[in-house]
Amino acid sequence: MEEDRKEPARTRVVEDNLNPIFMQAFDVIIDYERKEEAPPIILEVYDSDEGMFSDSADFLGRAVIKIEDSSHSEDVVPIPVPKWHDIKFGVEESAPACGQILCSFVVVEADAEFEHPAKNVDVA
Repeated sequence: MEEDRKEPARTRVVEDNLNPIFMQAFDVIIDYERKEEAPPIILEVYDSDEGMFSDSADFLGRAVIKIEDSSHSEDVVPIPVPKWHDIKFGVEESAPACGQILCSFVVVEADAEFEHPAKNVDVA
């Protein structure tokens, strides 16, 4: 599922849950030649208040994950074991964590085959 995304990838909304589980996988194309030059993976976390006081989503924080902290493979790849990543409200590396997100990433060559291991993972 290769595509150039004009909009960020978004998970579905999990209603009325303080600890949502998404079980979603996204293919995102990142063009770089060396790991050291690659941009980080940025996960921004919002809540959803549709129909309450306003319909806007509130920014809760972001996790910035360096590409070198993800798994790499040049072969058929299963999704790696998830790791906890800090969510911070500010952009400073020294900002205190306001939460954590459990997720996994794998960086594969453009022509590698990728396997989604669980039948209950939504592929977006």
